[in-house]
Amino acid sequence: MNSMMLKMKWSIGLTSVVIIVGCGGGAEKNVVVIEKTKSVHTQECSRVYMARTKKVTIDDAKKMKFRPCPDCKPFHEM
Repeated sequence: MNSMMLKMKWSIGLTSVVIIVGCGGGAEKNVVVIEKTKSVHTQECSRVYMARTKKVTIDDAKKMKFRPCPDCKPFHEM
């Protein structure tokens, strides 16, 4: 194999890796829950600043039947 073909083959392989990694990330968006109040928030919400929180996926928060924060509206962001 000449060096041009070798470079092209490596370049194609590298591109494939980037595409595969890029497609899989961020499929599930996380939200923050406050278990004491049974509420769901975005990470930027001011109500979570001093609270004990836990990160979960939106689907898990809905399954737990936690109510969305009326200020940050975490389920409307999607």
